This record gives sequence, C-alpha cells and structure tokens, in this order.
Amino acid sequence: MSKITNIEDWFSNKSLSLEEWFLESKNQKFPKDIDYILRYQNIKEVAIVAQEKIHQGNVEVENTRGGDSSRTLTGHDPKHFKKVIKNASELVRMGKSKLTSYEIFFLLSAIQIHDIGNIMGREDHQKTAIDVFYDLMPANVVLDSVETSIIHSIAEVHTQSEGEDKDTISKLGNYEIGHNDQIVRHQLLAAILKLADELADDPERAFMYGVKNNLVKEDSNLFHVYCNCLKSTVIKDRHISVAYKFEEDDVHTEYNFGENLIFLLDYIFIRNIKMHLERVYCQRFLTPEIFVDHIDIEIAIYTKDYRKKLIEIKYRLIDKGYPQLNGKDFDIKVICADPENQLKNPNGDWWDGPSLKNYIDKNAG
Repeated sequence: MSKITNIEDWFSNKSLSLEEWFLESKNQKFPKDIDYILRYQNIKEVAIVAQEKIHQGNVEVENTRGGDSSRTLTGHDPKHFKKVIKNASELVRMGKSKLTSYEIFFLLSAIQIHDIGNIMGREDHQKTAIDVFYDLMPANVVLDSVETSIIHSIAEVHTQSEGEDKDTISKLGNYEIGHNDQIVRHQLLAAILKLADELADDPERAFMYGVKNNLVKEDSNLFHVYCNCLKSTVIKDRHISVAYKFEEDDVHTEYNFGENLIFLLDYIFIRNIKMHLERVYCQRFLTPEIFVDHIDIEIAIYTKDYRKKLIEIKYRLIDKGYPQLNGKDFDIKVICADPENQLKNPNGDWWDGPSLKNYIDKNAG
C-alpha cells in the first residue's frame, strides 16, 4: 500500500495511477462524509460486468441489436479502461492540475462507464452507456441520481454519433457546476477523458489472431491492424509521443475503409490528423490547468522478422497557420512542423501509402 496521502505528493510519484492513489489515500475530503471510495468501487464493479463482454473480436456484441453487422470490435474490455485511466493520470500529472477528490471520483467513474454501451452495439454507444449501467446495477447499490447524471454527461461527450456536432463538450453548458456544496469542473474532466480515450489504442485492443485467420470481419481488419502497430504512447513534458512499428508485409496490404481501399500509412495519417484535432479541441477546456503543446510521431517499418529497420518516418504535429474549418480537406502537411524535411522520402516524394510501397519494393533488398 502507498504511503502517499496528499494529491500534491502523488504528482511526484509516477508509479501510481490516479485510481491507485484514490483507492489508497486516507486523507481525502468528500461531501457530507460519504465514503466515495466505496461508491466508486461499486460503480466499477457494475461497469466491469459489461467491460468483460466487450473484448476484442467479440462478434456477439456487434449483433446484439439484430441484423448483419460488418464490424468486429477492437477491445473495450477492462484493459482498455485501465489504459484510459493511465493516460488521464499522465495528463493530470503533466499539468499539475489540482483536482479535488470529489472531481477525481467523477473522472474515474465516467471513465469506467464511457464505453460500456458497446455491449448494445457500436452505434450510439456513448448514449446507451447509462442504460446499460442502470440495467446491471444491483438493487443493494444506492447512488446519488444527480451524481450519476453528472458522471454520464462527462462520459457521453467522449464521442458523437455519425453526423452529429463534434463540439460535444460545449453541450455541458458552464465550465463548472455545483453539487453537494462543492464545485465540479465537468468540462475539464470531460476534456481529460476525451483526450485520454483518443490516445488509448494499443496492441492489446487488436484481435490479430482473428485478422490472420479470417475471423475478423473484413471491414474491421484495418482498425485491428492499426491498434496492433501502435506500440507506445507517452504523455509528458507538455507533449505527446506516439510510436508505430510494423512489418513490410503491412506496407503492401490495402484494407477496406468505407467504400474505398487504403494503405496502413494513409490511415495512420488520418488518425494522426484526428489526434491533433482532438488535442486542439480539448485544449480549449483543459486551459489553464493542463497544456499539451504538440504531438511527436515516429513510424518504423521493419523486415518480416523485425531484424532490420527499413525506414523511419518522424514528424511533429503543431498548431500552425490560421485554423481551417473543413476537416474533410485537412492534409497532414498543414499541421506538420517541417513537412519538407519530415514528410518527404529520400527520393523527394511525399510519403503516402503508394510511395512507401514503391520505396520498400526498390530498397528492401
């Protein structure tokens, strides 16, 4: 057990997640002397029942609402929620943001339920999470209905349904709200969750056995391959570092993406643009508590046996120029710190899926 009691001491102890500190610290102030540690444990126990059913490759979940689904989910099991907590902890620690114990309760609880709606299918999962939570909650667990509503509102804005307004956090209204004689900065908490979730892809979410043995539906292969090649995400020193590693076979494969076929590198660029936009958007609500300045990307391609590195692509994503409103036409070169030196290959061509394939074919030997 940790001897750390104050949240101030937690900032210097990087071995503990925010959840570990919350569960272990005895020196916390909560409204009306209520045991919020127990209340959080009750919420987590309920949420895990759903989380454990949303493991990677669980086709049954996708077919819950009936009909023929073309999707095989990546992992939304307890390991994913643990990764979101880890990312949220690093964001909070990086900014020295002095969250109250009450706010930490709301943040951790919202993380625990934010994706459990996937048990009812991917569509509108952020909206159905609260229904799933209430359906699974035992009769002997009594929660404050206002607090539960706050938790769900923080969790719900981590994403939006197809065609809906992406400015989800603004829908929470004021930056902060009051409950039980305490202030809760729910927009700040929602921004922490949203960015932490955006950065939570990793190989544990991928069902690669299913990809290789045709157990994953064809339209979902790309998402599992993407998770599998994202090897590291580090949040510190006011920036985010993301590292991808994959084999040359993945360079030659085209994957279903909507109505088109796409190379893995081009999809990485698409996801990096989204990652950048999420950082810029969330920064509106993280300020002044937390500041994330830029994102560093490293992509390494290896031979099939991973014995030789064939090529390495490194670039930095920054706020640059005047904001563009049309995200569909967004090009990664627009947000790259030095596109001429970072996004061109040794032959002077812009990196993309086809140019990477041609380069590997000519130089792999």
